[in-house]
Amino acid sequence: MLRIRRSEDCICAKKNDCKSRSFFVCLREIWDKYIPAVEQMHTTLKKYNVAFTTTTSENKKLRKKNEQLTQSLEKSSKESVLKKLEDERLRHQYLEAVEILERIPAEVVRAYTRKPDAQHRKTGLER
Repeated sequence: MLRIRRSEDCICAKKNDCKSRSFFVCLREIWDKYIPAVEQMHTTLKKYNVAFTTTTSENKKLRKKNEQLTQSLEKSSKESVLKKLEDERLRHQYLEAVEILERIPAEVVRAYTRKPDAQHRKTGLER
């Protein structure tokens, strides 16, 4: 028994039941429908194969770019953290310096901030 199936119709043919001529005519009709469908499928696969190949290569490029951007982000984040640490260290040093300056008595600050007078000029101790 020979069974030929297609999505739309199922043809079962037995050699003994039909004449050889009608069997081959029936078979020819099936093949006439089948071959164009296979060609169309092949054409569609070729078209999509190009699309899949292009998409695959684009994906590889995008993955590489993503990796580069990730590394760049990690580097900039690390630099940002280091900059924040340096800024905090400088801020701490500044606050310590201001604290030390605030402990200096006002008389001493006035003595050093006024204009040099005649006594300093005589001794040569100008600032």
